[in-house]
Amino acid sequence: MVERFNRTLLQELATCCQESQTSWNQKLPTLLMAYRAAEHKATQYTPVCLMLGRKLHLPVDPMGRPPDEELPNATTSYAIALQERPTEAHHQVRGHLKLVGEAMRRRYDRSSKEPEFKEGMQVWLYNPRRRKGISSKLQSPWEGPYLVEEQVSDVIFRIRRNAYSRPKVVHYGRMWKYHGRGNFS
Repeated sequence: MVERFNRTLLQELATCCQESQTSWNQKLPTLLMAYRAAEHKATQYTPVCLMLGRKLHLPVDPMGRPPDEELPNATTSYAIALQERPTEAHHQVRGHLKLVGEAMRRRYDRSSKEPEFKEGMQVWLYNPRRRKGISSKLQSPWEGPYLVEEQVSDVIFRIRRNAYSRPKVVHYGRMWKYHGRGNFS
């Protein structure tokens, strides 16, 4: 999340500071205010609305209240409404993020594939650890062959090097089908 914010901020700084890159620190408060007042695509709310429960009034907005917003009748009802707004906003954001998450899952599932490893199959194990005394450029990150003993879940397998070694539980992303010693394709 922080990395995404940093990327957005850098893009905005690059856009604003095309002529003079020495004044970026003077433009930073304005860019941060614009970011906080902008509605995010995933949540459909501004960060200020989620944090404070109200819209941020920018200098470009007309002074005073919008015509459709009425003054609160009593301080207590206004205080209650101010407390309820963030709760409702957070509830709606959770709904929006759930929809966005489901869309991301569907996109991921379209390009993912089932592991092709079965019990009794021989596999290589990817283990990029470096061994002392051997040049890292000459080391192979693949160990094996290992024998697949059991499929623990959809993506997790229990493998064993030989009958006397301890089994390892690994993700299928670290495994490759064994085609013979030194042959990884």
